[in-house]
Amino acid sequence: MSTPENTAFVLVPGSFSPTTFYEKVVPLLQSHGYAVHPTALQSAGERPQGPATFQEDASFIHSTILKLVEQDKDVILAMNSYGGFPGTEASKGLSKAEREKEGKKGGIVALVYLASFIPPVGMSLRASLGDNLPDSIKNAGDYMKLDYDEDWKNIFSDLLEAEAKHYMNLMPNHSTVSFSGELTYPGYKFIPVTYLLTENDKIIPVESQREMIAFARGEGVDVKVVKTDSGHCPMLSIPARTVEVLIGAAKGV
Repeated sequence: MSTPENTAFVLVPGSFSPTTFYEKVVPLLQSHGYAVHPTALQSAGERPQGPATFQEDASFIHSTILKLVEQDKDVILAMNSYGGFPGTEASKGLSKAEREKEGKKGGIVALVYLASFIPPVGMSLRASLGDNLPDSIKNAGDYMKLDYDEDWKNIFSDLLEAEAKHYMNLMPNHSTVSFSGELTYPGYKFIPVTYLLTENDKIIPVESQREMIAFARGEGVDVKVVKTDSGHCPMLSIPARTVEVLIGAAKGV
């Protein structure tokens, strides 16, 4: 049974997003006795060695989780937006069930998708956007850029303007190539799944979220859905409710 003492949360942000986006959630989880590990996307931000790939994101998340499960920790992996792609990929070989079969302790006990993508195998984020791919992404070079004067209205649609602009100004450029990485491992088929549905999301419309949930259920996945009236970043707009969902996933309820 997962208890706060043997449980850790790994929190993966979305594209263009720093781990700061979990700054409201972290202390709330810690106040319940949980270890919390916000995990940066390698693809968020420019770097001297060039733009990071989806595979590099997945590898970094995997290594973070591996260190925890090797300490016999039960891990809840929470992902926002693009984070669902590398997060799902990173779960390969790390589920609690798989490790128990190998006589090992620890493992991922829950995947929590926070307004996030549940991608089919072979799908990339670029392909999933299809005709909805913005020109800023279609025509990007090594890195994609946001419109800092306008995009805050959609990304942080349910935050007050001053706070929305504050978080908007924390968002770096993002690796273009990362959006072309294709999922190879459907971790959601092997690990319990919770989906936090954001009904006022202006980035991933609620209809698209419902389609992804329906896809997963069509694959035989028992998806627990929690509906909220949040925008795209529930960890910022409804942190207390988000924490309730995360702890519920940890407890299997």
